[in-house]
Amino acid sequence: MRPRRTSFRSLPQFHRVPRLRSRSVSSALLPALLLTASAHGVASGGPNEGGTLILHESEAVYSTDHSGYCGQSGLSRCTDANTRVDGGGTVVFHALAAFSPGAENRLAGVVFGVDYEPDGIVLLAWGGCGDFELWDSDWPAPGTGTAVTWGNTQTADLVEVYWFAGYNYDFPNAHEFALGPHPSQGSSFADDSVPSNLDEIAGLGTLGFGRDGFAPCPDPLGLGACCYEDGRCELSSFEDCESTDGQYQGLGRPCDPNPCLAPGACCHPNGLCELVAMIDCDDEFLGEGSTCEPNPCPLPGACCAPDGACTVVLERLCSGDFLGEGTTCVPNPCLEPGACCHGDGSCSFVLLTQCSGDFLGTGIPCDPNPCIVDCWSLRRDAVAHVVRPAPPQEIFGRADRVPGPNTNGALLLHHEASVVYTSDQESYCGASSIRECAEANSRVDGVEPAVLFLLASFPTGMQPRVAGVTFGIDYDVCVIPLSFGACGDFELADPYWPGSGRGTAVVWAEAQTESLIEVYWFAAYSVYGDPQLFSVVPHPAQGGWFADDSTPSRLDAIMGYGTMGFGTDGHLPCPVGPTAGACCLSDGSCTMLTPAQCDELGGVFVGYIDCDVSVCSPPAGACCVDDIDCIITTLDDCALEGGIYRGDGSTCDPNPCVPVPTRSGTWGSIKAMFR
Repeated sequence: MRPRRTSFRSLPQFHRVPRLRSRSVSSALLPALLLTASAHGVASGGPNEGGTLILHESEAVYSTDHSGYCGQSGLSRCTDANTRVDGGGTVVFHALAAFSPGAENRLAGVVFGVDYEPDGIVLLAWGGCGDFELWDSDWPAPGTGTAVTWGNTQTADLVEVYWFAGYNYDFPNAHEFALGPHPSQGSSFADDSVPSNLDEIAGLGTLGFGRDGFAPCPDPLGLGACCYEDGRCELSSFEDCESTDGQYQGLGRPCDPNPCLAPGACCHPNGLCELVAMIDCDDEFLGEGSTCEPNPCPLPGACCAPDGACTVVLERLCSGDFLGEGTTCVPNPCLEPGACCHGDGSCSFVLLTQCSGDFLGTGIPCDPNPCIVDCWSLRRDAVAHVVRPAPPQEIFGRADRVPGPNTNGALLLHHEASVVYTSDQESYCGASSIRECAEANSRVDGVEPAVLFLLASFPTGMQPRVAGVTFGIDYDVCVIPLSFGACGDFELADPYWPGSGRGTAVVWAEAQTESLIEVYWFAAYSVYGDPQLFSVVPHPAQGGWFADDSTPSRLDAIMGYGTMGFGTDGHLPCPVGPTAGACCLSDGSCTMLTPAQCDELGGVFVGYIDCDVSVCSPPAGACCVDDIDCIITTLDDCALEGGIYRGDGSTCDPNPCVPVPTRSGTWGSIKAMFR
């Protein structure tokens, strides 16, 4: 951002550094110099005739605590003057009176002015190098002037008159700082006579910021560049140039580089286009041969500052929010706030420059909310309706079995504020940090998307073996699910899942045995931040079940379903289970014990089920004795009989122990029957 401009009237007084030595002489000389210039005009033929005033960038480094830079120009010859400044840093430059070598000049005073574009060049400090100075009230503003005198006559070929410190405020665009006549006194050198003899300054130099400047070094012949309409340049005296209908460019101005090149379009800050030579364009020059028909210059427009202030400037000069070419500040489009609509349907009453959404116009209120959107439409757009194959009517099996190890389990929803949703993250499985149901958070506040974890929870002390889950979801109309994912190894979802009222099934390749198991995750938000609910419910077709890793699976009904509240409290169904269950001891007997008690006795805890079911009876199957006899017994008893056990659940009908005749044997029997 560019620094704030400072008017000349508001600059601190210490930036002007006059020198006031020998006032008894110079105070009498300066009024005489000015009076002579205004009453009698400028004389000629004095000792300072043919002298010029040039500008030169010195090698001095600017510092705010420096008292002045007189004596630091470092210039010994006019032709060595540096009249071009590149870059945007602050530089120190000097104005010097230049006379031809060997001239018998006697300089006692100088009157001159300055001119430059204030939006392009900023002066930070300045000071005269004489003994006395009389400046205009707004000096050194553009178009103002000053007068500098010395108590002792200056006779050198180069005399430091003034110094300035400034920089290109509009960098990298090019600008020019030019010496010129005093607005009321003109430009002249005064000698040490009383009254002074005044000689008009023969040439006034320029300093280019991002462009070449010009140092009119004195020429004994009085020659300078003379431009003709065809672009031709010739060195000529002022009188000869004028007599041949040329335009005299100034004493000492060379023809290389040619100042008479073809004109081009010059764009001014107000959008106007002027056809001039590049050297005469103080603003943006579009190139030699460019034209103003049609106007190629950008138009200014309304520029809104962060505080609501409005200015009409070019876009490149706008440090705030540019509203477009041709826009105006009447009425001010920046000051009055209005309704600003955001993507989630919320409304904020702010300035146009502060609106990050759709600005409906100044003065439009947010009450009633003009940004309300259809939640159904948002839901329809947010959820990808991928049609998946319909699931079979029975996923894991039937529930008419004895209770399994997943009895009394529940499904809960949990939100962690530290887990932030981003659209580029593929999965949030494994990101929850809670270790027990009581730590879960069932409430979301605000309108930003939140990650919701769906977890299976089991009572303390249980030994679950979860291989699959079936469940569904239901949510209010203004809850929008943005993304989702299963934390198992396989998923079989309804068509249009995760739409409200739909269901899914999640399966693991290996049984999950933790008391808290991540099942699923959702990213969702409430459109307006009003109280809304997102709930876990039974699968619409399959119901709600936990399946274990048996074959076929034993199904245990989900005993509790959680709810997440957006802007309100949700429901947290932490399960509470029985204290004892079936424990199978080494002798095959079953007794009701806690899991810890069962482990102490070396038994196997089957689950929170009753012992009246023969859960501890050893399995039995077909046993082949003496090759052809089949009996139903256990594996151990079959081994005692010296038989061959055919496997748990195998039967003796048909008899698996009778040998099957071979084809050759059967054919031989048939042939024997016909002998």
